[in-house]
Amino acid sequence: MSLPNPEPRHGSWKIRRRLLFAALIFCAMQISWILWSNKVGSLYEQALLAFIGAATAIINGYVFGAAWENNNQRMNENSGRVKRENYDNL
Repeated sequence: MSLPNPEPRHGSWKIRRRLLFAALIFCAMQISWILWSNKVGSLYEQALLAFIGAATAIINGYVFGAAWENNNQRMNENSGRVKRENYDNL
């Protein structure tokens, strides 16, 4: 029996990337099918726009979510020093 990972945050990025790529591949396959099947109609146009929007939202969420998490980690690491510096200046 293996022990649980003491730092699950590092493993979560691997899972996030897998889900990201799986979702983007799904969107790309659907977009490709709609374009190559020459389907005409407002339903297919709306589906195409929806898949393009979903892919854009997935990429933006991944990029800005990573930036947000890095910023939060940086703030948590610096929070102890900032608090001590504020009390030392009194």
